[in-house]
This record gives sequence, structure tokens and C-alpha cells, in this order.
Amino acid sequence: MPKGDLDKTYVSQQVMMHEKALNKLDRDLIPGATNAELKSHLEKTRAAVAWQAGQPLTIETIAGA
Repeated sequence: MPKGDLDKTYVSQQVMMHEKALNKLDRDLIPGATNAELKSHLEKTRAAVAWQAGQPLTIETIAGA
């Protein structure tokens, strides 16, 4: 696989996995948390994943994926 194709595939996979993680946090984990400390941790995790999700999108745009 040419390097450019590998880069595009990697970035696309990263974007997809971040989206899946955000969906899981939003639909199941955060609403289902019954412990305040756990819910707070999940909300902080969600914020970190959302921030990271924006990073590959920038790379993907530059790479032309």
C-alpha cells in the first residue's frame, strides 16, 4: 500500500473510532452512570475524546482523505 493511502486509511480509522467512542459515551455510559464521581470522570473523558477527534479531522483535510 502506498504511504499516502496508508496515511489516509489510518486517519479515517482514527476518526471513525473517536466517533464511536463519543457515541458510546453519549448514548450509554454518561446517561447510565449512577455514581457522581464516575459520571464526572466520563464527562471529562468525553471532553478529551472530543478534542482529540478534532485533531485527525485536521490531518484528514490536509491529507486529502
